[in-house]
Amino acid sequence: MGNKLKLGWILCIIIFFLVLLIYGKHLLKERAKKLEDMRSTEAFDFMDDGWKKYRMMLYAGANMEYTDSKENIRVIETEPVLLDIYDETIDPYILGKTPSLGSFRITEGEETSERIKNFNDNMLHLKIWNNREGRYMTIAENEGLEEFKDINSFEELWEYMNKRN
Repeated sequence: MGNKLKLGWILCIIIFFLVLLIYGKHLLKERAKKLEDMRSTEAFDFMDDGWKKYRMMLYAGANMEYTDSKENIRVIETEPVLLDIYDETIDPYILGKTPSLGSFRITEGEETSERIKNFNDNMLHLKIWNNREGRYMTIAENEGLEEFKDINSFEELWEYMNKRN
């Protein structure tokens, strides 16, 4: 009777640890899935940020750089270079092979100040017809943004262009 009782306890302990192992494996899979989903969301935001900055770079005659997770810097001058960065960065990040996606940075270029002057001039003088209001409105008014004030730097231009109507 004592051996049967010992064998029963050993069997219960083995079953307990098997259930614990199976549950732990399930929790690990759930955690990995959540991490992958989180990394996918971050990758989407990374791409969105890259496209916004690329369009602004073109519009404002600015410069754009990408810094990877190892602090290597690449200059982005064309769309194919941006797409190459996405191809090289996103999948390894989602799979957990790299610690971060890196970041994009735009800075003033040689043409930026002239383009900002043109932007200010256009925003103050160009008007478009608004059917709802039945009058001509400046671009800023039509977009539902506050009254336009001159932009004096690239940072101000970036902030203004990222406002939502």
